[in-house]
Amino acid sequence: MNYLINCFLLIFPVILWNYFFFEDLPNPYQEAFFWKDIPAYISVPENILRIPLFVLPYLMKIQADEKKLVFYFITLTLYMASWCMQIYFPESAWSESVIGFTAPAFSALFIILSIGFIGKQAVFEKFPRMDLVYFSIGIPFIIFHTWHAYLIYSRL
Repeated sequence: MNYLINCFLLIFPVILWNYFFFEDLPNPYQEAFFWKDIPAYISVPENILRIPLFVLPYLMKIQADEKKLVFYFITLTLYMASWCMQIYFPESAWSESVIGFTAPAFSALFIILSIGFIGKQAVFEKFPRMDLVYFSIGIPFIIFHTWHAYLIYSRL
């Protein structure tokens, strides 16, 4: 039964947030605009890496102390705040800056780090360092995802 307590519980709020609030983001983030004319050398690795990024947490055992959980909730709050700035204040200096515009992309790095810190061990003992596997997928994903967001920003 311990295998049911895995890091998917930590990625699930991100999935729900994206699902419920994606359509509230300004037009440049919408699928028709966001994916238009993105070079394959960015879109293909971004999407290939996205799959294990969301699947691997199923295989990562939650081993969290208070500090790790606090770090996770702070990172989740920052991620959500970056979206809220774009949704509620799209014309603010922050939202129109390169850092503010790409924040929903790069702030996911901190969630990836927190999930890796919490899910260091695999649900199945044969994989002793799931955090390293998760980081090796998550960091390149963030690079491509942020690069993608930057390309969109540069077109505005």
